[in-house]
Amino acid sequence: TGQGAPDDLEQLESLCKGIFGNTFCALGDGAAMGLRAALAHFEHEFVAHIEEGRCSLH
Repeated sequence: TGQGAPDDLEQLESLCKGIFGNTFCALGDGAAMGLRAALAHFEHEFVAHIEEGRCSLH
């Protein structure tokens, strides 16, 4: 729907923790690591999209 909520960030982090190290295929770990890195380094961007409905770069 294009709508995010603050709880979604916690949900994403929780899902990444559940996936990383628990898959038979390295693709699961790679996906979780990429998303966790994005959340760690660009959390302010995710928050801007959720709270303001826009990209902070535009």
